[in-house]
Amino acid sequence: MAARSSSSTAPCSATTTRRTRSSLRFRALGPEIDTFGTVPVVALMRLHMDPEPPMPGKGDGFLVDDLDGDAVKAIVEIAGPGTDSPVS
Repeated sequence: MAARSSSSTAPCSATTTRRTRSSLRFRALGPEIDTFGTVPVVALMRLHMDPEPPMPGKGDGFLVDDLDGDAVKAIVEIAGPGTDSPVS
């Protein structure tokens, strides 16, 4: 089954002729949406069709004002290298 969509985003410093040849190869695949071209960095999110921020969300994070050496050691013992913690 042939793929119906393809996405490729890469910085390109090639010459205009080389970029054109490259885009022709992608266009030969017959994409449903052709987003190949030169765009400003801020437009990259739209190329991937990600929703634009701000996005609704919920969190329960907090900031720590002070962390002494004993607290750091305790965190490393619980969540550091060699533990089963997903943050290690």
